[in-house]
Amino acid sequence: MRFITENFKSIDEMIKVLDSRPKNQIMRNCNSSEKPERKPTWYGTESYAEASSLIRKGYTEILPDIKKQVKEQSKSYSNLITINKRVPTNAVIGYVPNIPNAIRNLPNSMITINKIPQKKKTISIIYSITGSCGESQDFFIKAGATLLTIIKLLESQGTSVELSVGFMGAMTINKSEAVFPIVKVKSYGQELDLQKLCFPIAHPSMFRRFGFKYLETCPDLKETLFALSYGAPIQDLDIIKKNLNCKNSSVVVLNSYWIRENGYDVKKIIEKLQDRRRS
Repeated sequence: MRFITENFKSIDEMIKVLDSRPKNQIMRNCNSSEKPERKPTWYGTESYAEASSLIRKGYTEILPDIKKQVKEQSKSYSNLITINKRVPTNAVIGYVPNIPNAIRNLPNSMITINKIPQKKKTISIIYSITGSCGESQDFFIKAGATLLTIIKLLESQGTSVELSVGFMGAMTINKSEAVFPIVKVKSYGQELDLQKLCFPIAHPSMFRRFGFKYLETCPDLKETLFALSYGAPIQDLDIIKKNLNCKNSSVVVLNSYWIRENGYDVKKIIEKLQDRRRS
């Protein structure tokens, strides 16, 4: 299989490149990225221009629902959160006196907090937001909300998360060519901004506008079968892992189908991610 991938450092870079490229020869007569909304809701936006505006400003329409789901699921799985307790110790210098020790004229008559240095745990998640034409908007939202909850809990446990989105995970029906562009949406140490991440993680237009636009303008596209149906979703994560050469245990690849297959179960998915990192 011929595997085409491209890495974008930010949403702004992704949009700038997509908007500057001409149509490729294969997709010259295709314009699904620009078509008006279907009924019932399929794109989630009326146009490519609206999608570009939403992704820059933040997708606020479903933000309350996402926040609610993240809050409820985080509360349900609060037992997964580990809080680093700092144990006070006696020392010569501290922030408050230890009265009994001071009365006895002991040198360690102050109380201080000694932090034990810990190696920072990291995990890089590559999330493929993809779905067949039969998948509803709710499919993307539910999977995205689950992933955001997982990230919140991982970071509450002291694991720093980097997040990238594969916004066009598709291959031809004969499996001769696949396309998987990636854009980074969260760096290590960066705060989890739900308003900023709602669109790239949970909006169908991330795939059906920007993913389609990438396919229409990708200069390396060779397979004419893409022009018939824009390909089929890559559901097999091993195909992505193999072609991205993901050998580092701190890098994991997920997609919306895998999250659904695991019942949107936050605890189960976190345990699987931790098992992968240990293996």
